[in-house]
Amino acid sequence: MPRTPRILLWTLAAACGGEPMTPGVTTDVVRPTSVVALPLTPTTTTLPDGFAPPLHVATFGAATLVGSAAGLFELGVDGLRLVDATPVTGLVALDVGVVVATAGGIQIWNGALVPSALDDALADMSVRGLARRGEELWLATDGDVYRFADGRLEAFEVHAVDVATFRGARQIVLKEDAGFVALAEAPPWRALAVDAELVAPGAGDRLFAVRDGRLQERSLDEEDSWRAVALDETSAGADRVADIEVDPTTGGVWVADDRVLARITGTTVETLPAIAGLADLAVADDGSLWAIDATTLFRFGHDGPPITWTEDIAPFAAANCTRCHAPLGTAHPLDSYAAWVAEVDTIIEQIAASKMPQDDEPLVGGTAELVRRWKNGGLVE
Repeated sequence: MPRTPRILLWTLAAACGGEPMTPGVTTDVVRPTSVVALPLTPTTTTLPDGFAPPLHVATFGAATLVGSAAGLFELGVDGLRLVDATPVTGLVALDVGVVVATAGGIQIWNGALVPSALDDALADMSVRGLARRGEELWLATDGDVYRFADGRLEAFEVHAVDVATFRGARQIVLKEDAGFVALAEAPPWRALAVDAELVAPGAGDRLFAVRDGRLQERSLDEEDSWRAVALDETSAGADRVADIEVDPTTGGVWVADDRVLARITGTTVETLPAIAGLADLAVADDGSLWAIDATTLFRFGHDGPPITWTEDIAPFAAANCTRCHAPLGTAHPLDSYAAWVAEVDTIIEQIAASKMPQDDEPLVGGTAELVRRWKNGGLVE
């Protein structure tokens, strides 16, 4: 497995003026245009003894893997079954199975753990964190950070203990021992230092950060100033934030404070009740939200058969959209599977922000969550 030349990020950062993002917050407050309660009831599972953060979750077919410092577990009807007791540092689902990173190396799970060729390519390095961006796999090791794509490893000279990104992102957030670095794909790559307790990448080239418990955001391309972010229409900003996590499929950002669990998608905030004693959050590749407290694993997500175009989305489109978005309508057509696949992100954002339907008629047969479930389920026709 050949390696490409090493990329000297710190040289690039200096050439591009990559100074740390340390200035204060502006007086602006980013507030949602709408706040919607999510109709999701959690399912719960008792945690085994010794289970502790960080929480990692990945789904593959009908199977769900859960990882922590206590090892790798498979979630079944009888609870969590221990697969391997080696502490887990990352889980990412690929087409061939789930990539499992531990202090002992990288393996692939597809019903059982098997060795991975990546383990040999990384020699004796330990993988500290994993993330997927489209068809790319990003790995934070005790040496450098690596991008694995098209059978090749690319090295970035950054020492990180974790990595976060999502499908279609232009930024990769790396957690260092003290602080964070955001890699911005300009091109060329830029390394932007972020002084914060927590950082997560978001859709639309947004960066979210938590400083002194306060939620803030900025764009990659803006000057070095941050805005406070509110989770409702009236407050001066969320100021008791315990955790933030990015949805690896959509770039929506989940925020946990002592009042709510909130997902920020565009200009809409969707909320769930807070979890007392929250210890950690994780978002699986199917968009489901997971959390733990001292004794319990929580899953917020939809059960049942997958959402399909034929059975669910086409009737929803006919009932709500084609009176305007039809071949002879007042707006461009949205009456086919191909059109919905091409515009699914915009459709979700517009419906969630109450910008569609434009005639303000009530939605029939679903909400933006229906379309989001369809997307997260693989846009099944």
